[in-house]
Amino acid sequence: MGYRGLINRAVKSAFRSVGDLAFEVTLSKKDASSFDFIANEAVMTATTTASIKVVVLKEDEPVSADGVTSKTRTVITPVANIDPLNIYDTITFSDGGVWTITPGFESDGYVITLILTKGV
Repeated sequence: MGYRGLINRAVKSAFRSVGDLAFEVTLSKKDASSFDFIANEAVMTATTTASIKVVVLKEDEPVSADGVTSKTRTVITPVANIDPLNIYDTITFSDGGVWTITPGFESDGYVITLILTKGV
């Protein structure tokens, strides 16, 4: 048995044992079916979704920049929960809050750290 399998099982076990600290969320991505050259925009149709569990590490106080106020939230989830991550745009929490996934994320091969933003 290799260490990779052992660590993956330990990560899964840790996420199961955090109980109500883990939130069930929905990853979403709008799919473009075509491009409207007259309106100069993509025509969005279906939405691709996936449900995963995340743990919120921190949520920063709202910050204003250039007249826009937004909050930042940092979450983690096991790598095995998301494949591939880079196709998703937003995360919806069970309270109805929709957060945007910022470009780029950190992964150590076992856990992914995502930075989310939300307008206030």
